[in-house]
Amino acid sequence: MDPKVAKLVLAAKKDDQLELNVKVNRIMAILKENGLLYEAQLNCNDILIHPQNRAGKMCLPAEVRQRLQAAENRGRPQQIRWHLL
Repeated sequence: MDPKVAKLVLAAKKDDQLELNVKVNRIMAILKENGLLYEAQLNCNDILIHPQNRAGKMCLPAEVRQRLQAAENRGRPQQIRWHLL
């Protein structure tokens, strides 16, 4: 990470005047502005979860993270590895 970006992130992290959710949003904005974070909308089929999982009520973020982490741990090819927060 560029030292300038790291300094901005650290400053946001250490700012005691900000509430936690504001800190997180600020850090995410810094990372996104510098090309170190992106958002993606995935379909259930993209993450190997049946669309009718939970009676069609969509995917739980914790389940998605768990399945992606399990796929990475099994040594899947680099193109489907995810860097998870």
